[in-house]
Amino acid sequence: MEASHISPHQQDIQVPLDHFTSLFFQTTHDAVIVRDFNDQRIYLWNDEAEKLYGKSSQEAIGQNYVHLLQPQVLMGQLDNEEVLNEKGQWQGELRQRYGDDQEVLVHSRQTLIYEPDGKRSLVLEVNQDITESNRVAQENKEYIQLTSAANDLGIWFWNLANQSDLVTNYRTTPAIVPPGLPVDAVSYKNIIHPDDWQSSVDAANQALHTHTNYTKEVRVLEPDGQHWLLIRGHPIYDEQGQPLRMLGVALDITERKEAEELLQASNERISSLLESISDAVVQMDAQWSFTYVNARAIQLLGRAKNDILGKPLWDVYPYIPGSIFETNLQQAMQSRQAMHFETYDPIAQRWFVIHAYPSPNGLALHFNDITEWKQVEGTLQANQTKLQRLVEANIVGIIVTTMAGQILEANDIFLSLVGYTREELLAGQLSWRAMTPPEYLPVHEQAIQELREQGACKPFEKAYITKEGKRVPVLLIGVRLEETSDRCLFFVLDMAEQKDLEKQRELLVGVIGHELRTPLTAIKGNLQLAQRRFHRYIEGHQNQPTKDSSSLAKIETSLEQAHRQIRVQERLINDLLESTRIADGTLTIALQPCDLLSVIHDTVEDMRFTRPERELLLDLPAEETVSINADADRIGQVLANYILNAFKYSPEETPVKIGMNIEEQEVRVWVQDYGPGIPLASQQRVWDRFYRLSTPTEHGEKTSKSFGLGLHVCQALIKEHGGKVGVASSPGQGSTFWFSLPRPQ
Repeated sequence: MEASHISPHQQDIQVPLDHFTSLFFQTTHDAVIVRDFNDQRIYLWNDEAEKLYGKSSQEAIGQNYVHLLQPQVLMGQLDNEEVLNEKGQWQGELRQRYGDDQEVLVHSRQTLIYEPDGKRSLVLEVNQDITESNRVAQENKEYIQLTSAANDLGIWFWNLANQSDLVTNYRTTPAIVPPGLPVDAVSYKNIIHPDDWQSSVDAANQALHTHTNYTKEVRVLEPDGQHWLLIRGHPIYDEQGQPLRMLGVALDITERKEAEELLQASNERISSLLESISDAVVQMDAQWSFTYVNARAIQLLGRAKNDILGKPLWDVYPYIPGSIFETNLQQAMQSRQAMHFETYDPIAQRWFVIHAYPSPNGLALHFNDITEWKQVEGTLQANQTKLQRLVEANIVGIIVTTMAGQILEANDIFLSLVGYTREELLAGQLSWRAMTPPEYLPVHEQAIQELREQGACKPFEKAYITKEGKRVPVLLIGVRLEETSDRCLFFVLDMAEQKDLEKQRELLVGVIGHELRTPLTAIKGNLQLAQRRFHRYIEGHQNQPTKDSSSLAKIETSLEQAHRQIRVQERLINDLLESTRIADGTLTIALQPCDLLSVIHDTVEDMRFTRPERELLLDLPAEETVSINADADRIGQVLANYILNAFKYSPEETPVKIGMNIEEQEVRVWVQDYGPGIPLASQQRVWDRFYRLSTPTEHGEKTSKSFGLGLHVCQALIKEHGGKVGVASSPGQGSTFWFSLPRPQ
């Protein structure tokens, strides 16, 4: 057979700088630049390069790399262009300048990309900004370099008679044997890699027996290392069909094999990277058929891989035509420009953010599920809308302040309340500290401490000093905007009208109390006069018949009952008057030595007289007297309020117990009932003015039996005596109210 029939098979090696590499360049967090090795023209400039250098891809692509960035290798490092020219790769630190006076330090990795003929073509440069932060450790990315096929051929023939090879022109500088020197089978076996010998012999014998061409790739062990040879041969036969010899060529494909190995390793790394990232990646060809989907894409698409690959998009998802998804993909494919958009999948009921990147062979999609983000965004937008409506409605004052005191933002109603303008606010002239009277600063400081510790504070009252110097009473409640910030949001309610109403109510209560007390004082005086005259009459008629004596005793009892009723009514009126005095700050008491036991006995007898159906039990010490300095009438008023409170909140069939404990420094009086008890949250509020504790009736309703003044007055009166008040209660276990008074020293 003629030699022209023997032609080596040469394969072109292509580096996959298509959709995978382009997609990788666009999604990586590094700045990627591709430039011409010779004239330094920029061909690729990704999104991160735009962020790093402040120039868009349209501004950078086509520019001279050196003129644009003025790269300088930092001191102590090898010149990048020399190393690139010699080794094909370089990495180190560069100082790059751009614009008029902008400078950035980068860690740069640069790789030469070759054309198939071995000519140096492009430089791939991957940069990380190290100007203001430490270097971020990232995996080194290896990229594929093009290699050229060898063009040196070795010509050989195998003489089947003497089992020898003749090697001719194997290399320009042969490494094994000189050209033309015969090599026998034994010598040939010694230079072939052991793992390739038997398969090579089997392939040759197969070609001889089947009259077909022989093709085999083998590894040759040479002094300078291992080489790959592509060996192709053709058997020659005699007239009887017996093989005489085999003639062929040997092509050194070492560089091609190494390039293939690098290509395979690079593809595996790229594939591994695409499979491991949290974003979904999809590639479609020009006919809209899926050519690649990574694991995340399969998970989000909800389809098996075999149900997607090789099939058109419109067949896999027939509901897409006519949607915003199709519109954007068609635009990306036709305009060859990247598209970024959000879309809702009605079948999966999920939101997706999609980045569509055109490639020479079709379209690459990079997308992810943002449903949770959209839900959070919707919630935040709704909350922001509600807050904005509240601010604009001017129902209450709203301010944003720092804990140090500056008022940063305020709505119109607050500015109107304090008399300042928005210009003064924007100029930073408003401070809640400067606008707060000194006596209210501790209250506001306590609220600030609660904001630091808990993120919110309880409502509190204070006053602001307006621009005109007037005081405006307000109620505030605040929250901390962020845990790491000192900014706080306060709602401010104008309390001026309410305070005026309270003053009017206090005035009305005082007037009512005085108006009730005037006729009661007259009645009390007349009763006392009648009692004195009655006692004189009895003294002058001591020898009256028994029948008359019984009638006189009844009259005396009636007079005493009327007198006790007046004392009870006086206590109720005193509650009203004392409440007014407490609010006005005019409450006074007259301390005198008195017997606390006598006060308790008198008060209990009055209660027994007015409420004979209730059982009152005494648990008093054995002492005959317990001397204290006190206003006896006021202490009796406190004890009476405690007992009346026990009557109101305990069943009529249960007793009320009154007792006393004597300690070294003080004496404590207590009243215990067997009612439903008081919840812990209400135990501190029972002392507030006008607070009324609701209790369930036998029909399940809730009712309140007082004006909420009694306990408030009790607390103020005992405080004036230098004592304390308190309550111990558990739901279902009844309540014990107590007050303590200091003992004379």
